[in-house]
Amino acid sequence: MTDQQIDNYSIFVNSTIYNNMANETKIKIVEDICDWERETVCRIINNLNVTIEELRNLLENRNDYDKIIKYSIEVIKKVKEEKPQYFVPEAIGFLKCFLFFNIVEYYLLKNKPEKLVEYFKNRDILHRISEYEEEKRKIYNQFNP
Repeated sequence: MTDQQIDNYSIFVNSTIYNNMANETKIKIVEDICDWERETVCRIINNLNVTIEELRNLLENRNDYDKIIKYSIEVIKKVKEEKPQYFVPEAIGFLKCFLFFNIVEYYLLKNKPEKLVEYFKNRDILHRISEYEEEKRKIYNQFNP
């Protein structure tokens, strides 16, 4: 990731619209951006040709903004159902990238659905890819019939 990409990502996840979305999703965000997060975001941006500008434009569309909030809430519910014993982020907070990943997933499902499997590979989610793909499509389709 270039310094400019890191700066753009930092500006995006610290922006008012991003933080408003986190508040509306009712998730607590940890302030720091960790190295793992930078590396993963770098792979996604570079390998999937997704730009921060495209994601920002998506959030500026009120219809998509509202759907991403609903999408994120459903993703959180799914995680709680599957692994309640591991679900401590409510108490300690989510990494800045948690909402970013939901935004990217929504963007891909809307604009580049053929890239979803590649996205999971870039996030190092190699086990259960087809299951995750099916789950994400199902959640997305709830709000985009």
